[in-house]
Amino acid sequence: MKYYCIGIKGTGMATLACMLYDMGNTVSGYDDAKDYKFTEKGLRERGIEIFYDSTHPLDKDTIVTASKAFSDDHREIKRIKELGLTFKPYNEVVGEITAKFDTISVCGTHGKTTTTSLLKHLFEGSIGCNYFIGDGQGHIDLKNKLLVIESDEFNRHFLAYHPKTAVITCVELEHTEIYKDIVDTIATFEKFANKAELVVANGDDKNIRQIKFNNEVIFYGENEDNDYIIKNIKLDSEGSSFDLYEKDKLISNFFVPLYGHHMVMNTVSSIIVALRNGLTSEKIKKLLENFKNAARRFAIEQVKDTIIVDDYAHHPTEVKVTLQAIRQKYPDKKLTVVFRPNTYSRTSAFKNEFATALSEADKVYLTPIKCDRERKEDYPPISSDDIIKLIPNSELVDEESISKVLKDKDGVVAFMGCAKLTSVTFPSTLKTIGEGAFYGCSRLTSVELPAQTVSIGNEAFGDCPLLATLSLGEGLKSIGRSAFENCIALTGVSMPAGMESIGALAFKGCTKLASAALGNSLTLLGDSAFYGCSALQSVELPVTVSSVGTRTFAGCSALNAVGLGNVSTIGEAAFNGCSALTEIAIPNGVETLGNYAFYGCSSLATVTLGTQERSSSSLKTIGDYAFAETAVKSVVLPDGVSILGNYAFNKCASLATVSLGNSLTAIGNYAFSDCDKLESVTFGSALETIGERAFASAKISSLVLPATVRTIGDWAFYNNPLTAITFNDGLQSIGSRAFYGVSVQTLNIPNSVTELGSYAFSGCKSLETVTIGTGVTKISDYTFNTCSALTQISCPSVTEIGASAFKGCLSLVDIPLNDKITSLGNYVFSGCSAIESLVIPNSVTSIGSYAFEKCTKLTSATLGTGISSIPDYMFSSCSALTSVVLPENITGIGKYAFQSTAFTELPLTASITEIKDYAFKSCTKLTSVAIPDRVTKLGTYVFQSCTGLESAKIGGGVTSVPNYMFHGCTNLVNVELSEKVTSIGNSAFYNCKGLKSLPVTESITSIGTNAFYGCTSLTSVNLSDKVTSLGASVFYGCSSLTEAVLGTGITTLGSSLFRNDAKLKKVVANGKIASVSTYTFNGCSSLERIYINNTPPTGASSNTFTKVPTTCWIYVPAQTCQFYAQTTYWKDFVIMPWLDELEIVSTTPSMSFDGGEALDVKPDTKTFVIEFNRTVVNTDSVSAMLIRSGFPVEDQELTVSYSGNEVTVIREGEDLPNDPYYYLVLTTSDKQFNILFKVTTATGIDEPAVEKEVRLREYYSVDGKLLPRPVQGINIVKTVYEDGSIEVSKVYVKPEDCRR
Repeated sequence: MKYYCIGIKGTGMATLACMLYDMGNTVSGYDDAKDYKFTEKGLRERGIEIFYDSTHPLDKDTIVTASKAFSDDHREIKRIKELGLTFKPYNEVVGEITAKFDTISVCGTHGKTTTTSLLKHLFEGSIGCNYFIGDGQGHIDLKNKLLVIESDEFNRHFLAYHPKTAVITCVELEHTEIYKDIVDTIATFEKFANKAELVVANGDDKNIRQIKFNNEVIFYGENEDNDYIIKNIKLDSEGSSFDLYEKDKLISNFFVPLYGHHMVMNTVSSIIVALRNGLTSEKIKKLLENFKNAARRFAIEQVKDTIIVDDYAHHPTEVKVTLQAIRQKYPDKKLTVVFRPNTYSRTSAFKNEFATALSEADKVYLTPIKCDRERKEDYPPISSDDIIKLIPNSELVDEESISKVLKDKDGVVAFMGCAKLTSVTFPSTLKTIGEGAFYGCSRLTSVELPAQTVSIGNEAFGDCPLLATLSLGEGLKSIGRSAFENCIALTGVSMPAGMESIGALAFKGCTKLASAALGNSLTLLGDSAFYGCSALQSVELPVTVSSVGTRTFAGCSALNAVGLGNVSTIGEAAFNGCSALTEIAIPNGVETLGNYAFYGCSSLATVTLGTQERSSSSLKTIGDYAFAETAVKSVVLPDGVSILGNYAFNKCASLATVSLGNSLTAIGNYAFSDCDKLESVTFGSALETIGERAFASAKISSLVLPATVRTIGDWAFYNNPLTAITFNDGLQSIGSRAFYGVSVQTLNIPNSVTELGSYAFSGCKSLETVTIGTGVTKISDYTFNTCSALTQISCPSVTEIGASAFKGCLSLVDIPLNDKITSLGNYVFSGCSAIESLVIPNSVTSIGSYAFEKCTKLTSATLGTGISSIPDYMFSSCSALTSVVLPENITGIGKYAFQSTAFTELPLTASITEIKDYAFKSCTKLTSVAIPDRVTKLGTYVFQSCTGLESAKIGGGVTSVPNYMFHGCTNLVNVELSEKVTSIGNSAFYNCKGLKSLPVTESITSIGTNAFYGCTSLTSVNLSDKVTSLGASVFYGCSSLTEAVLGTGITTLGSSLFRNDAKLKKVVANGKIASVSTYTFNGCSSLERIYINNTPPTGASSNTFTKVPTTCWIYVPAQTCQFYAQTTYWKDFVIMPWLDELEIVSTTPSMSFDGGEALDVKPDTKTFVIEFNRTVVNTDSVSAMLIRSGFPVEDQELTVSYSGNEVTVIREGEDLPNDPYYYLVLTTSDKQFNILFKVTTATGIDEPAVEKEVRLREYYSVDGKLLPRPVQGINIVKTVYEDGSIEVSKVYVKPEDCRR
């Protein structure tokens, strides 16, 4: 997010800006004050931009917050409104931050800043924390969840915060322009406190005791009714000590270098919070002893004989306790106070109280009232003179002339709310300026030291941002550590002739310092002395200087000329980042170039290491990164150099030639890495080791190694355009990726080499032949990976070939497998697409996964007896593989082992008992598979997408058809399951479009989710009562399914069970169905009848019956019909009682209805009565037909009626002629009954029939289409006799005659 902070130099706003930045936001800001303020330090360190006008653009998504000092009519506030940007009050933004952390909020009329600083100090020294302090300090690390924040009651800001713990130091009436009275103040603090889980409060404060807390409260103080009790307080000039008890138990004695009783109270509150957060009393005790208070909180400076105390005290109580603290520390000193009233409202409300508090001093100066956030005319007339009248020995002073108060010697001057001194006049006799004497004097602009001054102490003028002019007296000999650090306005310095010592960090961060004359006598130049002097242009070291220290001139980005005199040592990062430096001459006397010495000197093109005579230089060591990322073009190392550090010349983009001296034994890691113009390297005669990535990504085309080289490190010559490599006979080790991607065609690796690292020659696209000496017994992982031109390899002593060693060697035909080889790693020959046949010797006992994956020309393979199972993916995607000879000891086939091969039959031996997941996936040429009984473990997806598979048999070794077993076998028609198979797994027959009948035996009890999904040829389903589990979507998309009968074991109809089965007409659920689900019958647009043998199931929704016609009849138990008719979703259909299936009980006259012999019936019988097992109803739709010798009797008219459980058929017509086969056919809505009888009683004399010999008989449908065989029902029969006569007749065909 983007934030824009108006009033960004204010303490609170500056802190907020830093914290927002630390949280990863983009932050900038505006302020009217162009002069430097101490709050700028954190802003500058983060690179937060500060604007002083209103011309800069702001993005539309910027969030704006502003200090209260900026009124609505301020030009920048007006501009923000005109731009329509999002505006959030300061306290709301802070509140949003507190909500993201475990926040400890410190509030109270006084003591907030010190207490917050104490907590920050304690936590930073232990568990760490984030913090927001009113002196301009703020920091966020998102990895730490603890936040300590000063919570200001001004404008009731803190009510927007979200504390987990609240600390209340004291409650008094303050900010009278906001709070009506003390009651209003207490009520506001109460509201804030009760937002926290825990409150730590000053129990001695009577106003705090009036707060009604509704959470956990810990009181502290000197009174005995507190939870933590302070005893034995001792105040002296060193600080304050006290004993702290938890009720009657002594915790410890504590000391803190703070002054005044109020500071003891602040310290105790921080101790309690620290204890609650896991710190021990001993740890707290040690940390408190070195506490330094926040900026402008009792800050002490000494100027000549005067002690200056700076404190932000602005309330009468704060003034009182601060003066008491000064008296504690300096009991014998005269006390002068300079006080600036900072609001009209407070001065008016507490005029008398201010006078009383200030009267404690010996002398009082008041400045005029200064307030940015209030208008004088809004308040009763008030001025500083009104207070002066009440205080003896007081007077008015202007801030610009405030330094006159320093004329009193040997006293203490307390500045309360005032600016600091702007100028100092030194006495001519001054010899020493002490440590930190003028540190942080933010308005000090010039310093002129007298000739008698000999030394300047540590930090004497540090952080004086306006100090622009510096005149050093002729007698000066030493400048201490950080003496002028961060004097950002200083432009030049000239050392007197007698200057001997410049301390560490002396001029660090003097960003405008353009010149520095170092004199003639300098002997000590400290570390980081001119670090970050980005305007410094030239330096000439006197011959008296023997060393350049660590980071002495680092970051001097304008430095373009350096004279090194007679130095013998150049320290670590001495000239790091001197980006304007173009050349450097290292004197002959230099022995050591430190790490990072010239790192990042991006313009440094010429480096002279001693004179041209290589033997005359004393240089022995070139440190890590010494010349990395420079513009050097050539390097000649003196013969004396024995150590070349890591990254010494890394990323020298212009470096073309390198000559290494004859003493160098080792080239450091990355020494010349990424020198992408380096073409020529001359090695010395002593070289033994070439380090990791030493020449990676260089442009070396030919390599001849000296006889002394023993080790070539990892990545040493990575991606060089090497076309010729000559290895020396003494070479022992070639590291990982050492020659990755080089352009060599032939390799001869000498017998002395015993180790080839992984990827050593990987990616060498031009490599054709390789001879590996007898010293190598293992080819490591990826050694020749993707050497696509490799055709020949000799490795007579190798016993082990690592993972991917020859992966992607597209031209390799003969693989180096001899009877010494024992181990082949993962992917070892993967993608070797030229291999046609393979014989693995018996010596191989270990083969990794994917060993021969994607060998697309491999047609046959013979495996040795050394392995007992086929590894995972071993021949996956070997698309031409048709034959594999397996030894009898093979017991298992791994995952994907033969995926996408060309097998026409399974390669199963008598010993194989396990076939793992996907073993034969996508073997599209398999047409029939049979899993023998000896296989006891079958994985999932074994035959997935075997689209040529037509028949499958699963033996009795397994009890389940695994998940996805035949998934996508679109031509699978016949499946035979052993009676031992009891379950069918999820998606086992998914999308088996050719499957016409369910492969379900009487043993099946469970059918998994999606088991028959998309089986579009299935027409009927009939599950036995043993099936008790039916997963979701089992018959989803079975578009030819017309009828489904579920056994009594099914009690739930799952989600999408019959979804989109558009031809499904009838579903019978014989079990006690307790629930249906979403989409169960969704898309069943032809559904006519559903049978549910229970009360209305739960779970139906608006999607359950989508597209089911409302004419569909729901058959339910008769006693439940009324419930269905009232139940949502079910009531939309025709509810009918589910009656028992009709069965014939008896007939009158007696006839055969159960398959027995035909019984005699009189020819004149007119009435036939059939008794059923239940009442016959209209919906049974009973009809009748009379059949004689297979033909309908056309001269008889039958009338059907029913009453109760009897059906009566009345025949109208002539008596029935003799015939041994009459069928009275009754058809109901559900089934057909064939009732057999015969008529044998003569009714006349029939001519004896003469049988004719039949030549041809054909069957036709009633619409005249020739049938291949008879079908059930009426058929037209054409009979041709031997005599040529033809007879055409109608015949009724029974079901059992259809198979004839």
